[in-house]
Amino acid sequence: MIFRPIFRCWCRICQVEVNVEWLQLALLEKIQSLDWEEAVRDVEPFLSAMERRSLTVWGEPLFTERVQQLFGRVSR
Repeated sequence: MIFRPIFRCWCRICQVEVNVEWLQLALLEKIQSLDWEEAVRDVEPFLSAMERRSLTVWGEPLFTERVQQLFGRVSR
């Protein structure tokens, strides 16, 4: 299966083509830019005590691995 761009920027100036490769890169860049301690603090109040334990593994390595797993499954 060949992936074609699914969206072109509406402004027609920036030439952004949103496709699988762009999405993967955008997700990885966002993951790298986050303050993970702040993200944990933001989410913590909404979780039960049992669920809060899972926040100890939250961070760049976990989410980077998840993105890589997700995009490793996508046929190109």
